[in-house]
Amino acid sequence: MMDQIDFQIDFNEELTLFHPDARDADEVLDAAAHKLLELGCVLPSFGEALKERERSYPTGIPFEANNVAIPHADSEYVRRSAMAACVLGTEVSFGNMADRQELIPVRLVFVLALADSKSHLSLLQVLMKSLQNPELTGALSSAPNRETACKLVKDGIFSSF
Repeated sequence: MMDQIDFQIDFNEELTLFHPDARDADEVLDAAAHKLLELGCVLPSFGEALKERERSYPTGIPFEANNVAIPHADSEYVRRSAMAACVLGTEVSFGNMADRQELIPVRLVFVLALADSKSHLSLLQVLMKSLQNPELTGALSSAPNRETACKLVKDGIFSSF
């Protein structure tokens, strides 16, 4: 059973991808899209839409302690709102949101699949505020396993709702 928050966004341990076998941003996005599809959250076309949007509008965000990326695709590709949290074993490069020409190393990727585009801005605000906390991102980056990473996301992000 999926855990729900105020915005009705699914997130649980199954949606926590811990050290996925991914060598670049596309492979990270493929892994997250596959998991979201497997759980019935998105349409089969979500993965390509996600990668296309990331190429056009990069989502890498440089923070003082740990860079993150928050990719998403349009709501037309989503059946049920969910978030996949990817804690990477090694950094991959994502385009910098503020400078499309710059690539930044990222170990934390939060893939949003939102059926209701109105909730997008609210969730992004919560994510941005939470992810500016270097203690949270540092703990996530060094989490020893998927269970710990999932708990950190729930306690550090979803408790803000």
